[in-house]
Order: sequence, then structure tokens, then C-alpha cells
Amino acid sequence: MDTDKFESISSEFLEALNQADFLAYSSIFSEYGNGGGGADYINQSRTQVKRAAGSIKEAINFLNKE
Repeated sequence: MDTDKFESISSEFLEALNQADFLAYSSIFSEYGNGGGGADYINQSRTQVKRAAGSIKEAINFLNKE
């Protein structure tokens, strides 16, 4: 098994998931901060969730090949 490749895929997944969580959490407070923008944070979070979904699919495909 190419552990370096799997680690790279896993890191991408975890980074995207972490960013999605951070952006969704930030959206709660953005309306009260400097000028709003809550919907923007939600859209950015959604983009990160899609990125995470792609990474987990890549990880599953990688594992199925091994």
C-alpha cells in the first residue's frame, strides 16, 4: 500500500472538513461583526464539504484498489 498517497488523500479530507466546520461556525457570528456576510460563509462551507466528499470518495477508491 502506498501510505504516502493515502496520507495525502486523508490530509486533504481532514483539511476540507475542518475548514467547512470553521466557516459554518463563523457564519453564526458574521451578521454581528463587521458588515455581515453570513451567507458567504455558508457558501464557502458548502464548497469545503463538497471538497471533503470528493476526497473521501478518492480514499475509498484508493482502498478498493489496494
